[in-house]
Amino acid sequence: MQGDSRALLAGFDISCQPGAKGLDARERGFRVSGDFPSFGHALKYLRRRARLTQRELGLEVGYSEAQICRLEQNRRLPDPVTLAALFLPALGLEREQALAARFLELAAEARGERRAASHPARPAPERGLAAHLAPAPPAAPAEVRELDAVPAAPRYAVPRAGVLAELRERLDSDGAVAVLGLPGMGKTTLAAALARGHGPEPVCWLTLSAGLTTSIDSLLGRLGRALGVEEPSPPPPLEARLERFATALAARPLLLCLDGAQLIRDDTTVLRVLGHLIEATPARLLLTSREQLPLPGLAVLRLGGLEPSEARTLVDRLGGPLPAGLAERLIARTGGSPMLLRLSLARLRTAPNPTELVEHLETQPEVAAYLLDTTLRQLREPAAGLLALLAIYRQPVDLHDETLVDLYQASEGPCDLLEDLAELQRHQLVDHPAQARLHPLVRDHVYARLVGDVARRRRLHQVAATWYELVREDALEAGWHFSQAGEVAQATEVLIGQVRALVRAGQALPAADLAGALLRRARRAGAGPDLVRQLLQAQGDLLVNTVRAGEAESAYRQALALGASPALHAQVAWRLAENLLQRAQVGEALSLCLQASAALDPSDTLLLAQLAATECRAHLMLSAYDDAVRRGEQALDLAARLRAVAPRSVAGVRARALAVLGIVARLHRRYDAALDHLRRAIAAAREAELHELANRCLFNIGALRFEQGQMEAALDVYAEVLAEMRALGDSFGVARVLHALSQVQRNRGDAEASIALLDEACAIKRQLGDAQGLAVSENSKAMALLSIGRMAEARALSERILVETADIGERWFRSHFLDTLAMIDLVTGDVGRARTLLRDALALPGLTDPRIRALIAMHLALAELVEGSVELAEALLREDVPAEHGPEVALDHRFLAGALALARGDVAAVRDAARAMADQVASSGFALYAPVAAGLEAAASDPPPLSALPRVLWVISEATLDRRPGRGG
Repeated sequence: MQGDSRALLAGFDISCQPGAKGLDARERGFRVSGDFPSFGHALKYLRRRARLTQRELGLEVGYSEAQICRLEQNRRLPDPVTLAALFLPALGLEREQALAARFLELAAEARGERRAASHPARPAPERGLAAHLAPAPPAAPAEVRELDAVPAAPRYAVPRAGVLAELRERLDSDGAVAVLGLPGMGKTTLAAALARGHGPEPVCWLTLSAGLTTSIDSLLGRLGRALGVEEPSPPPPLEARLERFATALAARPLLLCLDGAQLIRDDTTVLRVLGHLIEATPARLLLTSREQLPLPGLAVLRLGGLEPSEARTLVDRLGGPLPAGLAERLIARTGGSPMLLRLSLARLRTAPNPTELVEHLETQPEVAAYLLDTTLRQLREPAAGLLALLAIYRQPVDLHDETLVDLYQASEGPCDLLEDLAELQRHQLVDHPAQARLHPLVRDHVYARLVGDVARRRRLHQVAATWYELVREDALEAGWHFSQAGEVAQATEVLIGQVRALVRAGQALPAADLAGALLRRARRAGAGPDLVRQLLQAQGDLLVNTVRAGEAESAYRQALALGASPALHAQVAWRLAENLLQRAQVGEALSLCLQASAALDPSDTLLLAQLAATECRAHLMLSAYDDAVRRGEQALDLAARLRAVAPRSVAGVRARALAVLGIVARLHRRYDAALDHLRRAIAAAREAELHELANRCLFNIGALRFEQGQMEAALDVYAEVLAEMRALGDSFGVARVLHALSQVQRNRGDAEASIALLDEACAIKRQLGDAQGLAVSENSKAMALLSIGRMAEARALSERILVETADIGERWFRSHFLDTLAMIDLVTGDVGRARTLLRDALALPGLTDPRIRALIAMHLALAELVEGSVELAEALLREDVPAEHGPEVALDHRFLAGALALARGDVAAVRDAARAMADQVASSGFALYAPVAAGLEAAASDPPPLSALPRVLWVISEATLDRRPGRGG
């Protein structure tokens, strides 16, 4: 895509001829050692060496013939992932690692280039913006006003205390101030408010009217009347008159206010007199103007629109309360301009569709006429042309940028950009040239008028697109402008080449919307399947980790349905499988991977490795840990063969496989091995720029720390990774971290905070369609509800979870769900069903996690104890729990030991268990167990019935801690 931009600048002929088979004499001289002058030369050499035409190679890798041509001419950025996965096998480079590595190295060098060339000049268009603006009718004579009166405040005026205080301060410090701003911003109202409150000096107010009050005689005559200076007729020379006024002002200083000072901008005599008053007299000057004034010593206060609160007050005064969203949109569209708000609200009162009117204010006759008459009619054509360029941009733009100047002049013809810019600044249309932006309605009005000049509008969008690509390296804006210029193929290439960068920048959602718009245009234009597939795949890649993951799945399925070679099919199938795993659709994901792998050639090493890594994760989710480890190790072996050739793509495979191996080790409580795998996975993910995966591995390290009882360390990791995930828009990851934070709050004893976090996590997972993740968070919520005695809610939620997850997700999670319902049953007295549920949980296939098995076995021991089977409970609790099971398991074990002692009547052992629990609570931070330890201590002195023990262990609210006989069931 970068190459196309250079072609725009340099005037290259970008037409392509089909590539011929065979090598010419020069190409036969290339050597592996690095004789290729560029990536394009290398690709052309390798394609011809493989005896492929550009069309044939394109069919192999899913590119069009024109795209291959642009790659060979160095006018498109190569994508390293696609090169490694598809180009290397197609070009026969699987066994030539040195040549393959050099090929990918040249691709990386090409992506690092950012050169800008010059654009050939195009003839200036015959019609521009100014040509669309009809000549203004002659102005009617202004009404002559009583010059002594300062204008009264409009009845709808809103006080602007902040800016008024700033103006007063500037006038006190500088003595002469011009209030500058677009028409309708309230300059006169502000100046009059200051004048009415000014003192002790008298105020001389003069409203300038063209042809009536702008001459030097009018100005000095009005000033003479204010000072009581009578002038003879005929008046003496100007110098003598100024001396008399200087003497009078020295005796009686005043504030001279000139409203509408843009009318005297070109009157050198009046400006010279005002300059003399500023420099030689104690008079203060306050001017309002739509244009900058060439007056030395004059300070400037630029007046924009009303503050949001002020604008809302004005809206209420003029039109009555509007719906909040509509009012905010109206204020944004008008830029807070009091006059534009007044004109708009007059129409809104009778509009059948107010929302539609606000969105198209720039086309409303009253607004359009006001903008034309006050601002745009006065612009010369060159300046109006520059205004049209600014209207193309959605963001502030640097008009001092040399590349932009070159691009604009090459597109629109030679012009003096500095002079045009100065005119826009003089009319207050541009404030800061390095961050130039137009008032929203001015921008939209100018852009709307460009609709009649489609060719020019497209040229200006092409200028903007090229500037964003070459200078700003902003793929989203470049792609959008290319699309607006009608260049769908160029916009697509910008987008697909920068998917990872867009995700990292938090722009995944708007970029996906752009991909969708390009898809619609491509389909309307009858584009080929390759372009459509690329856009669908890009759309899926952008949305896969967001709240719109369902749309990503749809995009991948559409791409898969287009039909392609086995390698292209596998590339899309792999992405779809990754998306399905996110949403717990494990069976289909595994089937897709197996089918795609079976169709591939053994030389498709990278694709086989990627599919193996995804299969590895699918086996993990099915609790088939041996298969997960086997496929993970196979993925690592396959990737190792290409490590020197395609290090970034290989790093992605290694990151995925190592992440699964780390989770398997964590589930088996092999914490050292888990930590090693996860740290290596993080390093590989960062090398591959898979920041979402790196964050998830870091999250697993936080979970590992939590399970080990290292609460503060876990919180530090969670806080770090949550900020990263939010910045990337990784909604899946955010939901998981919120769930983890809820567990920390629960174990700290704050059930309400835990429930609030779980509700937030559930809302995200529900939106994502993550059925398994939603069930896990809802199960934790059921446990939190249990802990505060809300039994009916906890039971209903737990039973629903078991029904809804009967056929989905990782099987070992079901043991958690069964265990939670059993806990509720034990507290509410249904011991028989609780025992059945706990035995079913222990019998589930895939329940190899020793920590979970230990917890469920202890809960079963408690159920047996409640039933009076003390010996069976002792048998279940006979062995001590290993330290690596973490504090939660150890605390439950201490409680059960105390409960058994209570059943045997060993009061001392009960107290020992309670004190050991209290000590461990203090050292581990698991405050959830503090009332449990206290309850066990109390039970030593006042033993409750055994049926009350589950409530002592799991219900921590104050209302449920009464353990006297008869109160516990």
